[in-house]
Amino acid sequence: MKISQIELFPVVSKLPSPLRWGAFEVDEKSCIILKLTTDDGVIGVGECGLSTRFYRQVKATVNGLIPSLIGKDAEAVGALWHEIYSSTHQWGRRGVETYALSGIDIALWDVLGKSAGKPIHALFGTTVASVPAYYAPDLKPAARIAEESAKAAGNGFGAIKLRTGLGLEEDKKIIREVRNAVGDSVTLMVDPNMAYDLTTGIRMARFFEEHGIYWIEEPVRTHSLIEYVRVLGEIGAHTSCYVAGGESLFTPYEFTDLISKRAVDVVQPDCTTSGGLTAARKISAMAEAWNVAFVPHVACSSIATIGLAAALHAIGSSVTSQYVEYDPYVSPLRQELLEEPLRPNGEGLMAVPEGPGLGINLNWEAVKHYALDE
Repeated sequence: MKISQIELFPVVSKLPSPLRWGAFEVDEKSCIILKLTTDDGVIGVGECGLSTRFYRQVKATVNGLIPSLIGKDAEAVGALWHEIYSSTHQWGRRGVETYALSGIDIALWDVLGKSAGKPIHALFGTTVASVPAYYAPDLKPAARIAEESAKAAGNGFGAIKLRTGLGLEEDKKIIREVRNAVGDSVTLMVDPNMAYDLTTGIRMARFFEEHGIYWIEEPVRTHSLIEYVRVLGEIGAHTSCYVAGGESLFTPYEFTDLISKRAVDVVQPDCTTSGGLTAARKISAMAEAWNVAFVPHVACSSIATIGLAAALHAIGSSVTSQYVEYDPYVSPLRQELLEEPLRPNGEGLMAVPEGPGLGINLNWEAVKHYALDE
């Protein structure tokens, strides 16, 4: 089974109003779909990166890789991963090159699963059939977040992740009002999305601890891996809240110190950026060895389709996964891109797909309709 064609399809849809997370805001949902076809007609799909923002750079990278991939054995997923990684080693490793690698790798696993007639998690070794989803509202005034969170809890969500970054007093108000609205039975996490410095992160972590926050995610922006590991470890040393992170790291190699030095209690690689399912599987194994929770990141700027399916398969073969992130803001594209959209049930659980490969079917008419105007 040889690779015969690789194509990219950037798709995008505008949101009725912007959504905000920490220091970031988006006014659209988008993704870069990678379609890989074999010489016997098997089609696999992957997702490259977090959105179409870097489409042109991803396209250039993929086009540069295609000549060396056409005709290669599509079942040699591990060998192809290392071949792509090695070919970009001198100039890539951290960025759009790994976005390209991620999309190709996910598509190859989709092909392998479809060829075997099994879901990807079964190829890895299934551990769970479903996982609790946590509801993730965007950042807005405290009263509106509290109202939305109470509704989510009433709809069966047992965990909610709150965004902060509006200033310390407003952030504290968000936590207080949501806790009052949902009660003590709902698990709350907090994601400042790198809005704090180290001192503020420690102060806020202590406040979060007082209000029963389970984890604090990406509290501080740092500029080197050494600093990132040190800062997260220092925040963790000052609070009983779990510390979560890793969504901005690339390949399993960057996760080694983060996990082995116990800088985080929850590790969050993104399948669409960190190197695909091959990388996620290795990071999951490291997390198991060090007794760290494995909760893959799912980008809030993406459409929560292919990348979400990949995360669910990684979770379905992990023994330390606890949750999957659920973006509640449904766009027309998200509704139409999959023949059967991925949703939690009424009890806040998301099933790991059971169909062959990724277990999803794209609506290619919707892909054409929402194609990015290049």
